[in-house]
Amino acid sequence: MQLIMFDTINFRLTKAEVGDVDFLTKIPNEFEVERETLLASGERKITGSLGGLLRMTINRHQISLWEGSLCKWYMGDNYKVMKRKHVQGAFEKLSDTFKMPFERAIITRLDVANNIITQYPVDAYYSHFGEWGLATKMPYLRGKNKANGLLYVKTDEQFCIYDKTKESKWHKEPVPDLYQGRNVMRLEQRYMGQSHLREQLNVEEVTAKTLFDETTYIRLLELWKQAYLDIRKLNDITLNFSYMNSIKRLHRMGVLSLVAMVGGEMAILTQISDAQKRGELTKKQAYDLRATIKDYCQATEGMTTPSDAIQELTQKVKQAVAYRR
Repeated sequence: MQLIMFDTINFRLTKAEVGDVDFLTKIPNEFEVERETLLASGERKITGSLGGLLRMTINRHQISLWEGSLCKWYMGDNYKVMKRKHVQGAFEKLSDTFKMPFERAIITRLDVANNIITQYPVDAYYSHFGEWGLATKMPYLRGKNKANGLLYVKTDEQFCIYDKTKESKWHKEPVPDLYQGRNVMRLEQRYMGQSHLREQLNVEEVTAKTLFDETTYIRLLELWKQAYLDIRKLNDITLNFSYMNSIKRLHRMGVLSLVAMVGGEMAILTQISDAQKRGELTKKQAYDLRATIKDYCQATEGMTTPSDAIQELTQKVKQAVAYRR
């Protein structure tokens, strides 16, 4: 059973956290300089990386990590489970490398993820994922803009569902033996800023040291599970003629059959929105149609059969959190 892991952890360490230090004097030999810029103010800015994996910008006032997987850098690949003790180890390694207290760094992005081995090919699950609150749902584009999953986007949070082994192959990265020839779904929750993360964890500031705390770790796992559960799941629609014993039920079944015919709930909602943009439907007409579709798709007892794929996935998501310790 795979456990939840941390992956991307972006941060900044400034003079406010460490005192009056010139960060440009703290660049270690292991830092690979890619570009040096002289700003109009006369200040120097250096962009580079550690091991080609952690991309950083350094100036006299701060160090910021803005791209890269801390899990890959510290553990070799991001298939491995990076728990809080590993996060602590990674920041201790950064502190040793730069001779700076990186446990005080302010977290600016955090990814919480899990790799789940699924019974079916990963893309067989995508059609069963509906809306996630007010998030915008779109294809997850990777590898020469090829679709490799689903991406839900909110103002400062994302949830991504994609084929992990396919992504590794596109990046020409090795797939560990455990995952060779298997279907591996990545479920990844991304906090894209400090404000939402502070609110979720109920703290004044989210620092690296915050992530070392067991209570925080457990809270993040529960938030990851709940985010997955909050995505509406779409069932397979079947025609159960014993259910159609009234005109009202016949009408409901007809709508659901239409939904199935055009590719599912999300597909027909998209078509309604597109028709409104073309002026074929008024704002009220589009709203009423969307509301009816959502209502009918939610109340389908006796007319639908639950997707065994989604039942399997949901069970594995819950198990991943249950085995968190």
